[in-house]
Amino acid sequence: GCGKSTQVPQFLLDDDATATIACTQPRRIATKTLAERVSRERAKPLGQEVGYAVSREQAVTRGETRCTFLTVGLLLQSLIFERRKPRPAAAADGQAGGQGDERALGLNLPYSHIVVDEAHERSCDMDLLLLLLRRIMHEQADREAAEAEAEEAALAAATTVAAIGGPAAMHADGSAGAPADAASEGAPTAEPLAAVRRRRRRLTVIIMSATADVKRLLEYFATPPTATVVDAVSGLAVRIERPLLHVPHLHVGGSLHPVCVAYLDDLLGTSLHLLPADQRAAA
Repeated sequence: GCGKSTQVPQFLLDDDATATIACTQPRRIATKTLAERVSRERAKPLGQEVGYAVSREQAVTRGETRCTFLTVGLLLQSLIFERRKPRPAAAADGQAGGQGDERALGLNLPYSHIVVDEAHERSCDMDLLLLLLRRIMHEQADREAAEAEAEEAALAAATTVAAIGGPAAMHADGSAGAPADAASEGAPTAEPLAAVRRRRRRLTVIIMSATADVKRLLEYFATPPTATVVDAVSGLAVRIERPLLHVPHLHVGGSLHPVCVAYLDDLLGTSLHLLPADQRAAA
């Protein structure tokens, strides 16, 4: 009752002019109704900035619609299809740490924000969607941690070169590049990892519910999926220890209108004096 279904997507639209949002609803009628309501609040025709997609019916404009309300099953199909797309090979030699584009790094999604509304309505599609989103978020966190380690290693190597063989060229964002003499001669330098991260779309997942068990949801998304690797010596599967994911949460309080319980006998006893004398005797 706090307006989260209509207001949270608008907060995201107003905060980031480049955001592309997918907001799920468990039922088709709610999907269309919310899209119409949000479009009306933003004083724009349905299907332009805000649209919807349900089964074979949709009202979206390619390249213009930034917020799409859709059913859980439709988003699940979209995510599975995008992740199964063939990814090009890793970037050519010369890119920082051998990092490629967004697809080569394992995350190929058309949205910057995914809002899962009414997460307490359990279904097979909802459970699969939450499972897939948890896996995607942990893959994203692992990739960002690996990039940060690679950037620190490159910076440490550049510092060592500067101390031994002369000054090293530093990028504007603080990442290391080629030595200053090579940079001055126009030699090609590696693209900084910070620039790769800025260029790549980062996914943010928002789970909303008025009655869900928040503690269990936090534990579920913070705990990484089980990953194993085969030991080269023993040939046995060894579990990989992965760090917990930080999952912030926000509670928006609300107030209910006071409700008084009244019984008919009590009402008659307190209102008889308001009736005419003949009706009072009959009552």
